[in-house]
Amino acid sequence: MVTPRNRSRNGLSSIRCIIGMGSCASPCGTSWEETSSWSVMCCSFAYIRYSICIFYAITRLDRQAIIRYRRNSLTNIKLLNYPWSREPRTMIWPSACMAIALGLSACSENTDREAVAESWQRIDQQGQVIDSSDDARHHCVFDRRTNLLWEVKQTESGAHRFDATYSWYSNDPAQHMSEPGLRDGGKCDLASCETEALVAAVNSSGLCGHRDWRMPQREELLTLGDYGLIESGNVLDPEFFPLALPGEYWSASTFRLYPQSAWVVSAANGLDRGERKTEARLARLVRGEIFNPRKPPESN
Repeated sequence: MVTPRNRSRNGLSSIRCIIGMGSCASPCGTSWEETSSWSVMCCSFAYIRYSICIFYAITRLDRQAIIRYRRNSLTNIKLLNYPWSREPRTMIWPSACMAIALGLSACSENTDREAVAESWQRIDQQGQVIDSSDDARHHCVFDRRTNLLWEVKQTESGAHRFDATYSWYSNDPAQHMSEPGLRDGGKCDLASCETEALVAAVNSSGLCGHRDWRMPQREELLTLGDYGLIESGNVLDPEFFPLALPGEYWSASTFRLYPQSAWVVSAANGLDRGERKTEARLARLVRGEIFNPRKPPESN
């Protein structure tokens, strides 16, 4: 089954197709995202032990690149020949992958998706639901579909400052995969501007009555995007996230092929990519059981 995931900001297709359980993703961030006009990912069957994953990107009108991976287990992807540089090398004829892209063109449409905010509730500082007719300021948003509670940014200085940025840092070996990231690499009102310090500060404050806040997984961040708002330049609904900037937000997910990077999700277009952990990006915390999109939680 081929599942449509997203569309690019400039109107051209940015396709990620998942076939069965197999998937693959673009390498760490800046080499591709800063220059690419559009990209197509053709992902392998998970049940075939050896298969080829082809990534095709037109980075500029006069430059083409193709990366091939060999998937040799259900959980590991080994690199065949990736040039870790900003100047990619063409490895197979562009026409070959173009034919695959055309065959998967149906993946580029995602127009019948319902507004994600239909399952959201505004929550006050004490953790109580705010009535839809009440214009009181809210501090969190609860998603009844995913059972996740999200931090809402504020204008005041402190841990919830809307324009504060952080470098990615974690002490958890299972999370950072031998690359813990960088301390104090952002710009914020905390003593140290990294994601781990943000989590500690928000838990200390007891936001919305809870002290178990954490960094969101990549798949959790992707649930916030309303693609009906993409033409506005920000896919986060301003009614629920009024101060959300159209920048990139850190996830807790390390990029497995290049653990010096972690996944970020852009609020401008809803797309995700890998970014170096040393870079400064926005962050929004979440609490609740980790959401698995392949196994939706039961309704309360």
